[in-house]
Amino acid sequence: MKVRVVIGGEAYEVEIEDTGDDSARPDATEGVQSLVLSQLGSAVHTDERVYVSPVAGLVTRVIVKAGDEVQMNAVLLVLEAMKMETSIVAAADGKVKSVRVAQGEAVKVNQILLEFE
Repeated sequence: MKVRVVIGGEAYEVEIEDTGDDSARPDATEGVQSLVLSQLGSAVHTDERVYVSPVAGLVTRVIVKAGDEVQMNAVLLVLEAMKMETSIVAAADGKVKSVRVAQGEAVKVNQILLEFE
């Protein structure tokens, strides 16, 4: 089944394979979006400097702090939504300007998580 998912204003066409396992089949658009994001493994970013939450969920780990130098694909923080973890990773090398969330904090979709210089 092909679905179109809009995340952070950007559209993605995603094909979902029927594995025959009903427990893995999402029942709603939000479930599809969460599934897609868990597979993408990266945050939605408005550019390479501002990262926003792709899902409503809970911050389970904050790995970086302001001033840290990170490389592309480094895990910055981890969110949990619908019992699935989503790792937020760096889209490019850079320096963390600010982290706007803390471990244990609930976040909303499109809430700013962190910024790069």
